[in-house]
Amino acid sequence: MTIGLLIAVIAMTWLGLLAMYWRSRKLQKLVDEKGYLAHHDFVTGLANRHQLTERIALEIKRVNRYKGRKLALLFIDLDLFKKINDKHGHDVGDTFLKAFGDVLQKCVRSVDLVARYGGDEFIVLLTDIRSRDDIVAVVEKIRDKIEDPIVIEGNSLTAGCTIGISVYPGTTYITNNILREADIAMYEAKRSQRGSYKFYEA
Repeated sequence: MTIGLLIAVIAMTWLGLLAMYWRSRKLQKLVDEKGYLAHHDFVTGLANRHQLTERIALEIKRVNRYKGRKLALLFIDLDLFKKINDKHGHDVGDTFLKAFGDVLQKCVRSVDLVARYGGDEFIVLLTDIRSRDDIVAVVEKIRDKIEDPIVIEGNSLTAGCTIGISVYPGTTYITNNILREADIAMYEAKRSQRGSYKFYEA
């Protein structure tokens, strides 16, 4: 084998290995993205329903194991989001949803969870709650922060929110019922007065 042919063979081998490397990197990226999207909302980057349900189940087990702890679930609905979406378009609407999610994350601790439930609905899961006052403090912080305008493409946008609250242990011991109770409380609060909040009452 001539030197030239040997160099060509070596070069082709390295090119083949390099191509395999980049294909594996691309495949791993696709796998990582698929795994990320399985647990996160595409628009906001927040936890999605799947991750939320898993986290609620996990936290319920912890509460049952360590007595004295409680969970609180805030079901948050943006009151005026439809007007923003209709007037400014879906791109601005999506940016607003992401910005609102960022606001929520700044209002809670790192041990808590913020999730987008769908549309203009968000969930905040508060862990290791000691008293009702702890919950109210977070709710009031959210209501205060959402009053600050969010500027998108030169538009100063605001949207109030209505919040329903359920607490565990409370009237239920089932994951889906915790969400359902907070949802019921949110709609009762909305019927009473938009921009208010209400605890679930059996």
